[in-house]
Amino acid sequence: MTNHNIFKKKITQIVSGKSLALWLPIVFALIVILSGECAIQVIKKPRFWEKTTWLLHDPYRGEPFDRLIVFEKLKAVQKARPEIISVGDSSGFFSIRPNIVNHYLRGLKYFSLSTGANQAFAGYKGIAEFALRNNPSIQYVVLNMYPNLMPSPHACRVADLAPILYDNLAGLRSWLTPPSASLSPYAKSLFFYRSNYDPESLLSTHKVYLEFHHSILQSLGWAPEHDVRFDRVHQTTPFFQDIENKAENMWGTFEHSCIIETLNDFAKMCRKYHVRLFVMFNPMPWQAVVNNENLKTAEKALAEFQRQNPDVLFLTQQLVIPWNPDKFGMYNHVSRDWVHESSGRMGRALEKAIYTPESMVPFNPAWRSQEFAVPRNIKTIGPATEDQKNAALAYFLFTATFDPVYEKQISGRVHTELQGNTDFALLKEDEKARLGYLARKKITLDYDTSQIKAEVVSLENGYHPVGVNNTKWIRLSGIMQFGLHSTTHNVSEPVNWPEGSNIIIPIIHEGDGYKYDGYFPSSAE
Repeated sequence: MTNHNIFKKKITQIVSGKSLALWLPIVFALIVILSGECAIQVIKKPRFWEKTTWLLHDPYRGEPFDRLIVFEKLKAVQKARPEIISVGDSSGFFSIRPNIVNHYLRGLKYFSLSTGANQAFAGYKGIAEFALRNNPSIQYVVLNMYPNLMPSPHACRVADLAPILYDNLAGLRSWLTPPSASLSPYAKSLFFYRSNYDPESLLSTHKVYLEFHHSILQSLGWAPEHDVRFDRVHQTTPFFQDIENKAENMWGTFEHSCIIETLNDFAKMCRKYHVRLFVMFNPMPWQAVVNNENLKTAEKALAEFQRQNPDVLFLTQQLVIPWNPDKFGMYNHVSRDWVHESSGRMGRALEKAIYTPESMVPFNPAWRSQEFAVPRNIKTIGPATEDQKNAALAYFLFTATFDPVYEKQISGRVHTELQGNTDFALLKEDEKARLGYLARKKITLDYDTSQIKAEVVSLENGYHPVGVNNTKWIRLSGIMQFGLHSTTHNVSEPVNWPEGSNIIIPIIHEGDGYKYDGYFPSSAE
């Protein structure tokens, strides 16, 4: 019997008798489902953001803020149409102001898609790939990382949002999500929250989210940190193990480097979309660096990756770049009052890599253990006066508001430092533009320091080369209250600055009162 006759016989069997009775309900159900999906597509015309299950995936799951940030960033980047994007952990999210970076880029636009370490590293790849698919303007991708949050088995294990994010943005689910998925938020809102879903309503009333939502197109993906302060004297941040046993057999154990494997995957993706990959490491507080074998192993892996991928440029030629601990809010987030330094650093590195790539030096594993001055024997002398407290807070509040009231509480030496600082001038320009942008939306920000306690302390050593005889050291602690006020919301975010964080600031008596004297620029790399 020929193949044609066999096929004809099978078809006859399927459409006859009992077989037909079994198949008809299945065929009918498929027709109903497809008709329903087509009807939803024609009537509702759902876009990607209405169909994706990423944002409202498992409302009973934690970390909604992280998902909202991704949602806002990926919507905004399509409007911004940048040539350069960055992906990575929150050290890039909070520590890099794109408008300062853009000053160095000769007309190119940089947008920060950096998010949080709980989306590493599949999540970063998903974010980058989604942006590349939908933004043909992109020419460069920066993988921007905090040094000890590089790829590692530990980092990948704790990144619980990463596989969900990748699947919804760039994986198979991103292609197969049906139009009816756009009805999911309506059903979930009724089931979980007993309320009707309004697609036009804001997705959170959290102060940080509201500020970010309303300013993202101006800030190009940056948000100021609202960190509980870390211990600037004692806290350390160890490097995690890179090498992992992947398989064992009769010939022994096969090992692989998570760093090399992950970065190779990123490099391959960038080549697929014909864009260039840059790798950037953000600075670390100098007392936090744990100089162990894991650090040395990570450096060797990065050097091997560089050898295998000479087309990938490292914007920082070393893994560890130590900075003064008082320039950080949390150990991996440069504080909002020092973000001009980290942003200018990124801008200059990008300018060099884009316009004179031949001048870039390959990654160099050159870190050597160093000794840094850290305060010792910190003892409380007594409460600070109101004048002393205001001086200690002056620089932080000045950079947040650029109010001349705070400017008058800054020492002459610091004014001289700031007047010649291009990046600080860019910070001032950008912050005034951001505040004006929010004001046009009838939104104002405020900073309530009434719950901040200030005390005079004595100590041995210090973070600063202070040589003035009348220097006093002020330790700040308590609650910093960040407020946002609009026509629809009056919200605040109370942030703890613990006494154990050792927020110790030098002030001097100058002229008619005490002045802030703690500004010292970071040394060039």
